[in-house]
Amino acid sequence: MSNSKSFRISRFPVPYSVFIKIQSQVAHLDPDQRGFVLHVLCSNVINLNKVRHHALGGWLEVGIELPCQWIEKHFPKGFKAVDIDPEAISFVEYSTAVHRCRSFVVSEELLDAMLGWSPTDIDGAASEPVVNLFDGTPYEVQAPKARENGIFCPKVISDARRTITTCPFNYDAITRHLDESRARIPTGDTEEKRARLDRVFRNDNACAARIRAGCKPTASGLATYQPEYRTIYTGRVMEVGGGSQSCSRAMKAAMFDGIPDLKNYDLKRSQAFILLQELEDAELHRAWIEKYAHEKDANELRAAALGISKDSYKTCLYATIMGATHARHWVKKENEIYRCILEEECDRDETKAKGLTMKVYGALAPLKQEVDAWHDYMLTSPDCHRVDGSYKTVRTLKNACGQHFKLENERADKLGRKAAAFILQGQEAAFIHRLTIMGGERSFTPISNQHDGLVVIGTILQAAVDSAAKTAGLRYATMEVKSFL
Repeated sequence: MSNSKSFRISRFPVPYSVFIKIQSQVAHLDPDQRGFVLHVLCSNVINLNKVRHHALGGWLEVGIELPCQWIEKHFPKGFKAVDIDPEAISFVEYSTAVHRCRSFVVSEELLDAMLGWSPTDIDGAASEPVVNLFDGTPYEVQAPKARENGIFCPKVISDARRTITTCPFNYDAITRHLDESRARIPTGDTEEKRARLDRVFRNDNACAARIRAGCKPTASGLATYQPEYRTIYTGRVMEVGGGSQSCSRAMKAAMFDGIPDLKNYDLKRSQAFILLQELEDAELHRAWIEKYAHEKDANELRAAALGISKDSYKTCLYATIMGATHARHWVKKENEIYRCILEEECDRDETKAKGLTMKVYGALAPLKQEVDAWHDYMLTSPDCHRVDGSYKTVRTLKNACGQHFKLENERADKLGRKAAAFILQGQEAAFIHRLTIMGGERSFTPISNQHDGLVVIGTILQAAVDSAAKTAGLRYATMEVKSFL
């Protein structure tokens, strides 16, 4: 799905039993209220699915911000979301102090109906038709359009999406994984850890619902499904319903277990190398990112020096690259680095987390300076090589996917973050899309887009990597096989 604040969702795949359960809970609402609640429900699920999201350096929560301008655009005059039955939807009021729009979240009952789906048995799940949540019609994967919900979809993206036709997976292993994941929830020794385990289970269960519904496993426990992708403004594609793209690493390992000749390829340190390339082209200072990008075992060594895990270090690093704050601002929702340190390293000890966060700030300060200079270059420099001069009234960036991003209607700090995501993800996506298209002609078959990598059947040869990188304009491209865990 693309940004759910920019368009009104009208298609979302669910098993038929889920459709019946949810529709029974919203049947008392008028059509406009029902459409609004279902849009928020799908948006809430999309946010939960983004467990591997590294886009804007902010902490994703279930609630979805919907400005009044969006509501006025997509609903009739006089429609008031605050008049909807509070048993179906709740909201957090807007705040000018923290620049926050009104945020909506559906009831736990509606989320449970969507996320708690589980087949009573394999045969029952296989017989479940997949339907559109909004009207119950059979859900079919649509052919990519040149423009989807206002977002341009150039030929390279459409061709890449068409290349991935089927994705084999281990049906039985997913079932076992979900059973084990559910069983782990009560083992958390604190309420916070139990809540975290519950979120992981809910996310994986929602992704599994999209993957398994309507599938019939073979005697070996394997099955296939067809992923459906939507283009977002950066040029990346997001899998509808989460699927194999947004589930946890543990579920990826389970769902792809036992698939013959399957390999998971990652683009090595993609955002670091792309940032390095951008700084080189802009002729900006780049000593820190250049050293990091080429340093062997950099994440492990630097994380150990700070006394944090490798995953936490990478989260803080990528958040900084995207423009996350390094201020003494101790609000989790607005400070990705502090949130990560507090929840992943300090067991919610705020005093300890603040001290460790300042230590991380110090280690990443040179990178922050390089990133801030790059953001300023994109937003203001007349020499910026990413500016499309054909747009005369609004400064507009163009990325390697051929997408355009107008620098308007946002605070400068938010524009900087969105511009960074637009350029970095666009360059990454341009390479992955071109490599995907080569799959039909080379020694591999792509089965799942993973943003910064591809899951394939076969082997991606270096010649294909070099060809895709040259066409995409990517100077640093190394694909490496990795495990899912």
